[in-house]
Amino acid sequence: MLFRSAGATLGDYLQELWGVDATFSRGPVVLRGEFFHDGWQVPNVADAATDLSGYLEAQTDLAPGVWIAGRIGAIHYDEVAGQPGTRAPWDYDIRRVQLAGGYRVARSVEVKAEAQRTHSNDPRGADADLLSLQLWCAF
Repeated sequence: MLFRSAGATLGDYLQELWGVDATFSRGPVVLRGEFFHDGWQVPNVADAATDLSGYLEAQTDLAPGVWIAGRIGAIHYDEVAGQPGTRAPWDYDIRRVQLAGGYRVARSVEVKAEAQRTHSNDPRGADADLLSLQLWCAF
């Protein structure tokens, strides 16, 4: 006889995800947003582990081929039952701010610079800053 403990396979963690996204464009301005409700049934945890997440983004063209964009995003983790009579977060909330700009050199070539600030309420101090320069080519 084979015995298996709960949480031994991916099938033990059932996930349900609901989301909506929207885009609005007017002239050189584009607004985008996505929002999600995500939940997992986790073995040995009475409550569903859930989170709410999403982002809002605005982008505009400054001149032919030149654009700038800003994005704010967040993930909020719900609490689950902890010790009897207590509740505890199952992960740490995250908030992110991003600013970017780019130049479309040709139809399939773009240069992009981005700065990102990420903050978490993790007591171990998981905040992070990112500065990137990217060159992408489509084939």
